[in-house]
Amino acid sequence: MSVEPVPSTPLEQTPLIARTQLRDVRLVAVEARNNEQASPNAVVEVAMEDWSYRAEAGKLFVRLVTTVRYNQPGPDAQTPSGEGEASPEAGPEAGPAELGRIVVAHTADFDLAGDPAAITSEQVDELIAANLLFIIFPYVRATVHRLSADLMLPPTVLPYLRRNLVPTTADTPDNREQDTE
Repeated sequence: MSVEPVPSTPLEQTPLIARTQLRDVRLVAVEARNNEQASPNAVVEVAMEDWSYRAEAGKLFVRLVTTVRYNQPGPDAQTPSGEGEASPEAGPEAGPAELGRIVVAHTADFDLAGDPAAITSEQVDELIAANLLFIIFPYVRATVHRLSADLMLPPTVLPYLRRNLVPTTADTPDNREQDTE
C-alpha cells in the first residue's frame, strides 16, 4: 500500500483565522463626558467604526473604536416638561443637543503564524467579518455599560450580537425568483 503525500497549502494562503490565536483584548483608550444635562429619554446612537490593524513578527493587533452618543430627543419625542424642544437660537438646521459621549478603543492581540508582510486587507476584513466583532463585542458592551453608569448617563446595555446561521426562506434556492421565458 502506497501513501501519497497530502498537498500542503502555503501558510500565507491559509485563512487568517486559522493562523491566529487570540491572546488578549484590552481597553486602550477612553474619552467620555456628561454635559450635566440629565435626560432619561436621551436618544442613544452607537457606531462601531475605525477598524485598523498592525502586523509584526508573530503578532497581529486589531483595534476597534466605538462611539456612543447621547442626544437630546427631538421635538416630536414624548418627553416630560418639553425637554425635547429645540432651543430657538439653535436654528432649524441644527441637530439635537449632545448630552454626553463615550468613545472607547479596544485592541485584540493575536499570535500570528506566517509572514506578517503577506497579510492583505481583504484577509483582515474577512477575519473581522467572520469572528473579530464577536470576539471584541462583549468587552465593548461591558465597558459602555459601566461607563454610562459611572457618568450618570442613561444606563446603556448594548444588545447581544447574533449570527444568522440558518438561511432565511428568501435565501434558499427554491424561493429565489426564477427567470421565465
